[in-house]
Amino acid sequence: MRKYNFLLTVVAVLAVLMCSSAMAQTDSIWIESVTANPGGIYSVSMHCLFYQDFGSLEVPLVSSNEALVFDTVTKEGSIVPENMLIGGIVKNDGNRILINFVPTLPLHSIEPPGGKLCEIYFHIKPNALNQVIAIDTLADTIYLEPLTLTWLRGWAPDGLTQIPLAFEPGYIEVVSGAPCGDANDDGDVNVSDAVRIIDYIFVGGDPPVLFYLADVNLDGLVNISDAVYLINHIFCGGPAPCAE
Repeated sequence: MRKYNFLLTVVAVLAVLMCSSAMAQTDSIWIESVTANPGGIYSVSMHCLFYQDFGSLEVPLVSSNEALVFDTVTKEGSIVPENMLIGGIVKNDGNRILINFVPTLPLHSIEPPGGKLCEIYFHIKPNALNQVIAIDTLADTIYLEPLTLTWLRGWAPDGLTQIPLAFEPGYIEVVSGAPCGDANDDGDVNVSDAVRIIDYIFVGGDPPVLFYLADVNLDGLVNISDAVYLINHIFCGGPAPCAE
């Protein structure tokens, strides 16, 4: 009898654990991570893992740095039904976008288990430095005339029942390929870079190959102060170029 009661207890515990696990399953959306270079055009895929049908979605995204600018959204390779429209409304500053998944007649849903939702195109500004930029959902209100969206939202096929969604951000590693201060683009930072800047400013010599790499004090200009900054770094152990 004791053995029977023990087995019943084990079964009950397992049932509770299994039910808890099932209840803990959350529909989720995530962005893939990629590497990018300044001045280039790239794309990332947005994916989902769904445990129930979705009739529509609204996904607001923001980049953590203005160096990443959203361009457009496409349906290429998407699991989204043919008759469901995908639209991307880009905010004026370019680092926010609202992605809509809107049903049309006849109504179809995005079904479990999910997959690729869309492809998001963006570009990296030419003066971007080495950094990691996050593409995340918004925690506050995004104003996109004529729409206002306050959070990541999904609806059941009835269009009335809202379904909670988890979100995992993607990360864009920006690699400039040249160190800050490399005014002559020889792959190194030394006194020749300071000479290049001085020659350009006072003698009308060749300009820095990439101006943003010559703006070592990050004041938005390339002038004698950048040459002085470099010389101080090279010979006196001063701050590194583009040190914040």
